[in-house]
Amino acid sequence: MTQPSGARDRGSPRRRWLSYEREQTLSQLLLATLPLLLFWVLTMRQTGIVVGQEADTRTRQAAGSVASILARDASDLQTLLDSYTAWSVLQADVAADNETGISSTVTDFQVAQGHVDAAVLLIGSHVIAAGDPAVTARVAAFLRQEVTTRPAATPVPAYADLGTGLYLVAAGTIDLAGRTGPGVALAATHPAAMAFARRIDARFALQVRQLANIDVAVYDRHGRPLVQSDRVLAQQLGTPDVAGLPAGETVVQHPAPDLVDAITALTGPDGQVIGAVAVMSELSAVGILGNDLRLFLVATLALTLALALLLALYLSRRLRQRLQPVGDGITAVSRGDLAIRLPAGDRDPLERLAGSHNRLAAALERRERLVWQSVDALDNLRPDRAPEALAADVVAAARAVFGLDGCRLVTPDGHVQAFDPASVVDAPPDGASVARARIWGQPDAPVLECSSPEVAGWSTADHALFELFARQAGVVVRDAGLFAETSRRAVRLGRVNELQRDFLRGVSHNLQSPLTRVLVMSDDLADQPAANVAERARAIHANADRLAHVVEQLLTLSRLDAGAYEPEADIFALPPLVRRVWDAQGTDRSLDLVDRSVGALAVADRAGVEQVLWVLLDNALRYAPAGPIHVEVALQPRASSSGHPDAAAGHTFVVRVRDEGLGVPATDRTRIFERFQRGANAADQEGTGLGLNVARRLLRAMGGRIWYEDAPGGGAIFAFTIPAELAVEPA
Repeated sequence: MTQPSGARDRGSPRRRWLSYEREQTLSQLLLATLPLLLFWVLTMRQTGIVVGQEADTRTRQAAGSVASILARDASDLQTLLDSYTAWSVLQADVAADNETGISSTVTDFQVAQGHVDAAVLLIGSHVIAAGDPAVTARVAAFLRQEVTTRPAATPVPAYADLGTGLYLVAAGTIDLAGRTGPGVALAATHPAAMAFARRIDARFALQVRQLANIDVAVYDRHGRPLVQSDRVLAQQLGTPDVAGLPAGETVVQHPAPDLVDAITALTGPDGQVIGAVAVMSELSAVGILGNDLRLFLVATLALTLALALLLALYLSRRLRQRLQPVGDGITAVSRGDLAIRLPAGDRDPLERLAGSHNRLAAALERRERLVWQSVDALDNLRPDRAPEALAADVVAAARAVFGLDGCRLVTPDGHVQAFDPASVVDAPPDGASVARARIWGQPDAPVLECSSPEVAGWSTADHALFELFARQAGVVVRDAGLFAETSRRAVRLGRVNELQRDFLRGVSHNLQSPLTRVLVMSDDLADQPAANVAERARAIHANADRLAHVVEQLLTLSRLDAGAYEPEADIFALPPLVRRVWDAQGTDRSLDLVDRSVGALAVADRAGVEQVLWVLLDNALRYAPAGPIHVEVALQPRASSSGHPDAAAGHTFVVRVRDEGLGVPATDRTRIFERFQRGANAADQEGTGLGLNVARRLLRAMGGRIWYEDAPGGGAIFAFTIPAELAVEPA
């Protein structure tokens, strides 16, 4: 046999006549047969007569023990039933006719008392049972006959043939004295009764075997076996004549030369024989020998065991000598020394075990090499490369590490995401051995697909190692995606920072301009004649008022962002508020106010509506340098759930502010309501890009909305709604 390169051989195997299998077989044969052979030759001839006599006596005694065990089981079952029928919880449920509670209680009790096979409760004509339906139906019939038809009798445990075997059945009534309820009425003609059934099965046979140290079999009325502790002995017994057995007596028989049995009939409640219990014993001299023979038997047994022990020690020493190299090899593998090899062959299991060890060591050595190569290849994969290049690196690394002919990365829809140019083939040929593994766990993950003739010889561990490599490569691919996403987020963050800087510059300019004008005009006011004081004071007031509105916008924005804004439910007339906000603008241009409110009142936050009006009027004045500003206040029914106006659902104000300026380009009509966004026509105007955003959020909080409309003939219309209510019904 050719040894692998670098392997250390512990010597070539020598041919032996006494192989491991022969040694093992011989040792087992000697240890099993030699003591029995000597024991038979030296003792059986001298104890044959004693065996027969003692067997009959002990079998009769065992039959009495079995009868005692059955009587004790019956007493235990009746005691268990008596304690349960007196349980106050069950009595209360029966009296209240709580069928759900009774069923749960009966089932729970049967589960808790695992040796109870069936439980049946009768309440009048109602039956609540737990256990096998075929058994519980027969227990219910037994219960009706033995208790409900003869309530004056005192039920005792009895044997019953319930179709699926012989059962010990205990029955009793439930005392409902002093109870009231529908359950008492149901049990008026027939008393509430309870029955437990326990099958005479393997548990009984095991109990007899443990207590009496004897084998037992149970038969039905036709002589068919139901329970057998020893099938061989029961077959020797044959089919007993159960129907011909006298009730209450034990019959001793010798159905076979080496077998004695005592069979006892089991009777039902009506006194008829329904089955039998047979106690079986082999004619063995063990344990029944006289005192005059025991010393001789002990000496003979000691001599036999001594000879067997010496021979076993010799053979075991030979076995240990052959097992020692195998143990040393396994120990070496456990320490990580995979180069060790053992002498192997096919003559016996030890030589085949040595061959298996050598193959295992070679496979572990190969997989250890693959693991380290996989680690090195994965370390060389860079997540900062482009996804296409990284996918190609993964494919090339898989082909190089596992020594495959062709590798590629395929998406679930069949698209080839990456292909190694150094591969022998670009796709697995028909019938080729292919290894496939998803690079992560989701169904939409790409599949690493490699082909090579060597794949057909891969073990489960090789496939697992290939899947592990694919999963780890998938981690790198995902890291690359996260790296790219982080880069994109960094770009977006820079854009946000730039917007914030623009906002701060705009806010600084909008705050600084009014302050500068106030300071300059205040200085000029001291040097101007009295005739110009009023004009300068009005200019100071206008700029201070603008500064106050900018600050108010910033405060409102911070409250909205923090979720701390709670609109008030003020009730006020809307047209006077529009006039007051217009007067606060301090302009000499005209206002065209059309009032169609028909006396209705607004129900909203007055301060919030005032901010919205100030923003819209201020924008109209700044972006329309000439012409009047038109404001229309109209009342209309609020839309119902179907989307159509419905007066029964309430009313709302619709306010439209129109100017005669250039209007808003179509591309900006949605964007201008976002924070820090201004229209293309606002480049030469002062502003922060916050006014319309604050107005929209304020109106949403008050139950309204704001939008842009095209003005006929040019200009811009900004419209908004707020809730309203009628002070008086319109004529």
